[in-house]
Amino acid sequence: MRKNKSSGDVVMWLSGYVIKLLVLLITIHLITNHCLYSAFDVLNTGARPYALGGAYSAISDDAYATNPAGFSSIEKFEISANYNNLYSVSDIENYYFSFVLPANKNVLGFSFHRLGISGIYYEDIYFLRYARAILEKTSLGLNFKFYGISAPGYETLDDILYKGEKIFSGYDIGFLYNLSDELKIAALGTDLNSPGYKLLASSPDSEKIKSDFIFAVCYTKFNKIVFTGEYQFFNSELRLGSEVSISDILFVRLGSNRNNFTGGIGIRISTSRKTLTQFDFGFAMHRTLGLSYQISTIFRWGK
Repeated sequence: MRKNKSSGDVVMWLSGYVIKLLVLLITIHLITNHCLYSAFDVLNTGARPYALGGAYSAISDDAYATNPAGFSSIEKFEISANYNNLYSVSDIENYYFSFVLPANKNVLGFSFHRLGISGIYYEDIYFLRYARAILEKTSLGLNFKFYGISAPGYETLDDILYKGEKIFSGYDIGFLYNLSDELKIAALGTDLNSPGYKLLASSPDSEKIKSDFIFAVCYTKFNKIVFTGEYQFFNSELRLGSEVSISDILFVRLGSNRNNFTGGIGIRISTSRKTLTQFDFGFAMHRTLGLSYQISTIFRWGK
């Protein structure tokens, strides 16, 4: 049985709730650039993709792969974790965990991503990933995604219109083709079933996870310099990035998206022939909100 709240307590709690929710909604709008759709945006997840302006679909060679077809190039077991600091707003939670398991010609993966405000609102995604090289130069990949959206803040207010956590599913299909040792092209269709949900019973229309199509290119020179770019058709957005290997250990990255500047560094440390640890830092400068950054780590081991 829930304890009744005084009107003063409700007003104080509600004012704090509204302020935090506004911060999250502004962040979601800036992430998606389309306020009619939920955020659920993982294309900028991982410090390396973040530093490259999100232009990662034609690279996707680690646990932060946005294009599941890229998983086919992973030969060692990987486990990774990522923390995202969005514009120094401490109440926003944005983190990601993943592991990848190569099994002969098949590669399997599982990931979890959360965006929300502590105790108020959460958007979660659980990924099941599969990739396979179907020809010598061609790979295909699938993401099966289970979305969960909840608003504990409504439960605190005993809002009768809130019907509890919503769970629904979506899927992505990715393609990767190696034109040569230096040039790769990729195509990615995201949320092809355009899943939707209603968080409140009074909502006239369902919120949508909009389908998108991405075309991407990656060019590598001297095995040390990488240029990558991609175009998102739904957002009409061009993303560009570059990476330079200073040594086998240190990597410097620059990128841009939505006219925002991104950058970062990466460090790879091999402790033996079978293990490798990677640390990455990526940042983005928003013209209005300022600096946000991500910190990632990947641990690899195997033959």
